Amino acid sequence: MRCPGSVQLEESVRILDGEPRQNPEAALGTALHELADDALSFGKDLTDFIGMTYNGIEINNEDLVIHRLKPYVDYVNDCERDFGLKLFTEFKVTVHEYCWGTADAVLASDSLVIVVDLKTGSGTMVHADSNKQLLIYALGVYMDLVTLFDFTDETTFRLCISQGAKDHHDEVDVSVKDLKKFKKLLYAAIEATQMPNAPLVPGEAQCQWCLARSSCPALNRLVAQETAQDFADMSAQSLAEALELLPVVKSWIKGVEDRAKERIMNGKPVPGWKAVSGRRSRRWTDEKEAIEYFNKRLKSIKVLYSEPKFMTPAAAEKVLKTAELKKNAEVNMDDVVVWEPGPPTIVPDSDPREPLNTTGQAQSDFAAFKEED
Repeated sequence: MRCPGSVQLEESVRILDGEPRQNPEAALGTALHELADDALSFGKDLTDFIGMTYNGIEINNEDLVIHRLKPYVDYVNDCERDFGLKLFTEFKVTVHEYCWGTADAVLASDSLVIVVDLKTGSGTMVHADSNKQLLIYALGVYMDLVTLFDFTDETTFRLCISQGAKDHHDEVDVSVKDLKKFKKLLYAAIEATQMPNAPLVPGEAQCQWCLARSSCPALNRLVAQETAQDFADMSAQSLAEALELLPVVKSWIKGVEDRAKERIMNGKPVPGWKAVSGRRSRRWTDEKEAIEYFNKRLKSIKVLYSEPKFMTPAAAEKVLKTAELKKNAEVNMDDVVVWEPGPPTIVPDSDPREPLNTTGQAQSDFAAFKEED
């Protein structure tokens, strides 16, 4: 809504070298969404799906699945039970010829509708208040379900973000009146995107997730203009103005990096650059076996609990290095942990690390990744 021209520009870059663009992180997100939908649809535990393949990715990291999906699945199940609501998962909505989407979970009654958006990423924390995506979903639900439920002006629409990767849940209530007001603004914005020369308006919020940010002419001009200045001669006011644009410039840099990584991970060369495995991470080979292992070797295993959970390998290692810790036997972390590859990253060819095999390896490499707490 902030950048009318971005809609047409994004459409022009959805194909990369003749093929649909593939992003390992987005692919993993799709896989996790599909897994969560199965857990809700079949009423099964998330762990029942470990080892299964979704969106071409074999899901083997139980810690990642539990951390990122359990808060969402539990919240939806609790709302369905506690409020007696009708559950719809992967609910497709259409609010305009040029505007549609799929809500992850919708729970509805005549008086209360809860729209939940699952966020599986661990980067930016997402909030519910004034969230355009959630408002579009809610508006679509109102328009599509009005024949099944007796919605009135008193019906409450609760918009929720579930972002387990950030241990974050956020929600806000809006009224039917709010949705009708938003519909007018949305339709005006949609019409603006259909203009032949719809303007490109760079900005922090609109550029952050834009697929075309690395090739946007307006953003390129802005970055070139700002980086051409002599920083030593900048006044305090100029510095302040430049600082305000830093998020936009960083978004452009991230877009360039993402585009290059996307090409390389799909077997398309970028001269002078290669993909390598990033920082590795560890997980317990089997948490129950790890607990048994430490029970035999420590005077008290309580020190390895961060209530109510058993510590991660990284946190446990710090505790185990404590000189005062009483042990029955020596401890070797390698006996109970497994190393997993880090997420793919791009580096110059001069980097000594071995390049990744980029023929279909991107998704499996990223699917195994989990940052240590």
